[in-house]
Amino acid sequence: MNSNSSHEQPMRAAIAMGKQQPNAPFGAVLVDNRSGKMVARGLNRGHENPAWHGEIDVINRYAAAKAKPNW
Repeated sequence: MNSNSSHEQPMRAAIAMGKQQPNAPFGAVLVDNRSGKMVARGLNRGHENPAWHGEIDVINRYAAAKAKPNW
């Protein structure tokens, strides 16, 4: 599989995430490079915090899902 086709599904998922926020339609996905699976999705939440871009949201969602209880 070439790299363009392997990126198509995650890019479509990021676009779909962005459509959930019509005023700032920017979504992001986090992909596990080893498996190619999408492990988190996020969207622009600038209406809550101006720094909360889709990339920040996806990182926070992934961290929350993988958080260890005794840090």
